[in-house]
Amino acid sequence: MAKPEAHRFEAASTAVRGERGFTIIEVMVVLVLLALLAAVAVPRFASIDRRKDQVAVDELQDLLSVFAYRDSLGSQRVAFGANEDTGEIELFVKEFDPHDPLLSAEWLPDRFVQPVRLPKGMEIVDVRVDDRSLPLDNFFIASVPGTDRPKIELRVVGNSVGATLLLEPYMIAPVVFEEGKAAPAVRLPVDLDQVGLDRGQW
Repeated sequence: MAKPEAHRFEAASTAVRGERGFTIIEVMVVLVLLALLAAVAVPRFASIDRRKDQVAVDELQDLLSVFAYRDSLGSQRVAFGANEDTGEIELFVKEFDPHDPLLSAEWLPDRFVQPVRLPKGMEIVDVRVDDRSLPLDNFFIASVPGTDRPKIELRVVGNSVGATLLLEPYMIAPVVFEEGKAAPAVRLPVDLDQVGLDRGQW
């Protein structure tokens, strides 16, 4: 028959074995697994951020294209700018009150054009009109009937995308210069009289 002291010693040994810590091998295995998970997850998150930034650049390009089109062919005054109330980039139109057309017109967001909300981490860092910088928080670029549209440059920087959108007065859509990529071809205006093609066959 075992002595009571032997039972107490065996129980204490079992308790000590049950509360042992992790070995170096176990810790290293866990660290390797965490590193593998991070190696898979981080590029996926970066890819998501890049897609969001790219979509925002594409939306800004579309918005500037609509502004140029409406300025060239429309009869209503239009403007492109930041809405202080919503933080979005919008197209504005100048509307008269049909009940009292003698009142001065008011600039209102165009309800037919979707505004652009930049994703988290992306911001406009420079806005230029004819090479003159505008305030970033409330810039406003309006068309003026009977005059040429100004040159517009818009630079945005995001988590993984940096781009400059350039809309020259003669363009109907802006050209996008994306950092880290080859510059796109830009068509330049040609004066047919100066190059001797004013009487050529079309």
